[in-house]
Amino acid sequence: MDFEQSIQKFIDKSQILKDEPMKKHTSFKIGGNADYFIIVKSLDELQNLIKECKNSNKNYYIIGNGTNLLVTDKGIRGVVIKLKFENIKIDIQNDQGIIEVDSGYSLIKLSKVALENNLEGLEFASRNSRYSWWCN
Repeated sequence: MDFEQSIQKFIDKSQILKDEPMKKHTSFKIGGNADYFIIVKSLDELQNLIKECKNSNKNYYIIGNGTNLLVTDKGIRGVVIKLKFENIKIDIQNDQGIIEVDSGYSLIKLSKVALENNLEGLEFASRNSRYSWWCN
């Protein structure tokens, strides 16, 4: 069984992209193609994928949303694993709040959650910010 068939046991086919241009996944919009670009949505998927990469002797690289990521025009030989975890936990007590999010959570979405909960500190990440060019 080849690598792609083996990972389809635990990752949906729609989450597996072959020969994927990395410029689609970086804030600077640069980079050649990755042999495999695989989106993982859970810790189980991530653990199983890493295990299969090791079993198949495939190099792997883990990324979040590609912010400030530079990829050579030669691309990436191996597997790029994009974390797309969506868990968020908000704890507000005595006018102070703590937000916990999984890796790969959108910074823009996070800034909106903070705004909706009257929490400060993520204004730089909003679409209206002069600093938001790198997180679009």
